[in-house]
Amino acid sequence: MDKLAQRFAAGIIYHLCYETNDLTAALAELAAAGLRPLCISPPTPAPLFGGRPVSFYNVGGLGLVEILE
Repeated sequence: MDKLAQRFAAGIIYHLCYETNDLTAALAELAAAGLRPLCISPPTPAPLFGGRPVSFYNVGGLGLVEILE
């Protein structure tokens, strides 16, 4: 992340984060919209969010997307 911040000193969007109650449905909605989420990191308990599962996807046209369940 340090290298990204140095390279884009004016600021960048590193990733987007969305929250859902149904990961399967959320991924299906992305696919139905013509977007292809490629799983980068499967759902893993996130200490920052009280152990709730968080996963990351590379989505063409959007970039890195984090989904918090």
